[in-house]
Amino acid sequence: MSRRTVHSSSHWGAFKAVVEDGRGACLAGATVADGVRPGVVPLAAGAWFDPLGGGTDNRGNPNVLTYDRGTSRLGQGYAAPTTLVEIERFAGEAPAGGTIVPPAILKH
Repeated sequence: MSRRTVHSSSHWGAFKAVVEDGRGACLAGATVADGVRPGVVPLAAGAWFDPLGGGTDNRGNPNVLTYDRGTSRLGQGYAAPTTLVEIERFAGEAPAGGTIVPPAILKH
């Protein structure tokens, strides 16, 4: 795995991001936090699907990135929604209607 340049919250702050893998992409608000392990991108579930076309979602819906298969034909349980993604700054104006503002980070 190669190192990326996203490494310091003071350097990047909050930003608009494209999160993508081989299945699709989504636009999301992002911030770099010291409490998240380097190389990990947590993306909260629950966004309504808002397709922009070409497999890209406008609201940060992680379902466009994860493999959609149950654990078995019998159980159809919840399979781990993990995937390998690339993340980069979104260039340009964000399309209307998306959730591009990052969530507030609570300090404990």
